[in-house]
Amino acid sequence: MGRNIAVICLNNDLDPIQHFIEEIATSPMVIACDGAYERMLFEGIEPHLIIGDFDSTRIEESKTQCVLDKNQDLNDFEKALNFAKNKNVEEIIVFGLKGGDPQHEFSNQMILFAHEQNIRAHTPDSTWMRLIPGRKYSIRIEEKSSFSLFTNDLITDICVTGSKYALRNSTLSPGSNGLHNESVSGVIQIEYSGSGLILLSSGHIRFE
Repeated sequence: MGRNIAVICLNNDLDPIQHFIEEIATSPMVIACDGAYERMLFEGIEPHLIIGDFDSTRIEESKTQCVLDKNQDLNDFEKALNFAKNKNVEEIIVFGLKGGDPQHEFSNQMILFAHEQNIRAHTPDSTWMRLIPGRKYSIRIEEKSSFSLFTNDLITDICVTGSKYALRNSTLSPGSNGLHNESVSGVIQIEYSGSGLILLSSGHIRFE
């Protein structure tokens, strides 16, 4: 992937903090979703901009660019994703996907399916990757790492290579039939068409 990247910080734990520091150091756009601004300041980090309806943060003395969006039909994560899409960002890296209210957490996870963007979301115990249909991906992953694939619809032509259980024009449906595959080298390739697809791994994965 190119380096036209945006980092989006949600108002939850920003762990793993070492990955967070590494990603923001090379990203030309770091977005704080409303209340995440206070978390970033606590870590001594100033984002490039803040987006939301500002019901969770004080911005009166902030010198950071503020993007006010009062649309009550979207949460701040969706507002940030739409902003990045309008700026033609190629890859979005998310921190704070999990934590806090379980209803908000589940909503954030479902938003990954709803937005057709290249998204890599880090949590304290996993990495989530949203893959766009019609593209062939090479994904860097440690050898013998476990990963799972999830869809919100029926996929009938998914191809996966570089894994213990290779798939060639196979069917994937919502449920457990994409659980616990394993990489056999440092890279896996994935291609599909149709609806949304998320790769979930307990390791550190990235687009190659």
